Amino acid sequence: MRPDIVAYHPRAVVVIGRSHDWGETKLHALHGLNSRMHGITGMTYDRLISPCHALLSHVTTVNETPEAAACAARKVVVAGGSGDGSSAGRMPR
Repeated sequence: MRPDIVAYHPRAVVVIGRSHDWGETKLHALHGLNSRMHGITGMTYDRLISPCHALLSHVTTVNETPEAAACAARKVVVAGGSGDGSSAGRMPR
């Protein structure tokens, strides 16, 4: 461990599988587990990608697939995307 790096409140997320077919009992058990583990969060893959799907549904046009919207979003970030000619937001290739 490097002495010049200090972690005051370290956090970890553990992805633990799929939950699309879980019942209320399993979801409640995961919530209880998370409430007892300080600094560590157990999260299912479905819960991890849910906000991503929601975001893509908001930026996707009627005739555009979510995959095409994600590709377009990556191109905007790489190209700069700020509209003012600056390089703000530009990612290295």
